[in-house]
Amino acid sequence: MCFVIQGSYDNWYHSLSDVEREGVLSPSPPRGGACPRECLGFISARKRRGAILWAFGNADYYQSLKRAVRDAGRVLVLGVSTKPEPRSPLGRKIVVIGEISAEDLVGECKCDYWPEGTGWDFKFFIRVLYWLPRGQYAEGLEFPVFQGSLEEIDCRLVKWTLERMEAPYRLSAEVPRVTGPCGLSVDVQRVIEAVRGRGLHFDDDHVLELAVSAVKVGNPLLVGPPGVGKTTLAKAIAETLGSGYHLAVAHALWFRRDVVGGETMINNMVYWRSGLLIRAYNRAAERVLAGDYRPYFLIVDEINRADADKAFADFFAVFVSPFCEDWSIPRGLVEEIESYGNRVDEEARKFLEYYRRLGDGPLRLIRVIGTMNLRDARNLFMLGEALLRRFVIVNVEADACRHLDALVREERMRPLFRELCSRADGPLRGKPPAVVAGASRLLEALGRERYTEEDVRRVLEALSGRLPRGGR
Repeated sequence: MCFVIQGSYDNWYHSLSDVEREGVLSPSPPRGGACPRECLGFISARKRRGAILWAFGNADYYQSLKRAVRDAGRVLVLGVSTKPEPRSPLGRKIVVIGEISAEDLVGECKCDYWPEGTGWDFKFFIRVLYWLPRGQYAEGLEFPVFQGSLEEIDCRLVKWTLERMEAPYRLSAEVPRVTGPCGLSVDVQRVIEAVRGRGLHFDDDHVLELAVSAVKVGNPLLVGPPGVGKTTLAKAIAETLGSGYHLAVAHALWFRRDVVGGETMINNMVYWRSGLLIRAYNRAAERVLAGDYRPYFLIVDEINRADADKAFADFFAVFVSPFCEDWSIPRGLVEEIESYGNRVDEEARKFLEYYRRLGDGPLRLIRVIGTMNLRDARNLFMLGEALLRRFVIVNVEADACRHLDALVREERMRPLFRELCSRADGPLRGKPPAVVAGASRLLEALGRERYTEEDVRRVLEALSGRLPRGGR
């Protein structure tokens, strides 16, 4: 969500003169003694580099801002000057571009801090992205449409403005990050119900709860046999919670340049080409600049089909734990891309631009969901503990016989399936949901009046993933 916040030039620059300081509000409040010591001490203690103090005089405005931050996680704001005198050469300019998250909300604090206006008691900090220096008021971007404080605007306007930021605007003293905790504000039970609506069935009801909880704070690895719904679960979570996702199936030829990026040959010249991670960072950054703070998902299906040593070495350096607050882009990776100058692909060029603006913020809005097949191990790579420690491991198991009514659509077929499940030597015992659902669909396609155990065995063989007589 994106908003306009307006104020006078004098008040903006009373706050902006403090943008590089930490732990203290430097400008003296007007009219000595107008700011109670306890109030001044409280907001001074929360002051940090790159953030400025602001306030509303209207409690309803503050409560609306608080609700918007709660719902969206953080909001982007355009700080604009109030309309000056008709003959002024300044016009109404964009003075500040910033963001507000939950940690920036202060609440009511009766402190007359600004030169103009009194009763601005409902205070909050704005984390400054770009700001216009005092001596260059007239050279900033015009904001011609009159709108009062906390008027919601199309976030594309903020994105458009950010793309045109150039002198005389200054970047905040500290490269801005997506502030606040990177964990998602998610109603786990609501997401679980939405995911269940996708037709997923698991033996343990806690599987969904653990998977969604893991996504709230970091990266899950869904582990289990083929056919239990690992990929379907990953896609369902991404579609329910995310702003978008990319699904990639790992394979043995993956190298570091496929996962993160690296050197490659294009038209007989050496270039730096972006991998999955850099592209995911860019998609997350584009959404942040558009005011969308939902996570972007990178689903790596069958992750153990790749050689971890060849493909995931730099993955370790970025995702040092399963939890998003620990993640960061290594400076060495940024310098490596920069060293190639213009010999980088478009995604790498975008990455350098976004990283200079947003730092690690977009990275912490990425969620990597891996899926891992525990069978057919002879044809797969072993994943070492170093990689596994980067994920919250979720064991996904499902016995189709416990969910026959949901999996077998044809009612007249269910008695046979129940009978075959009840026998210790029955062909359906221990089968995953995808196989049983597929078997019922194949039998339904046959269109017979009645079905036999032999029919079931034949369709199960066709769905087994094995060629006749052990052929490969």
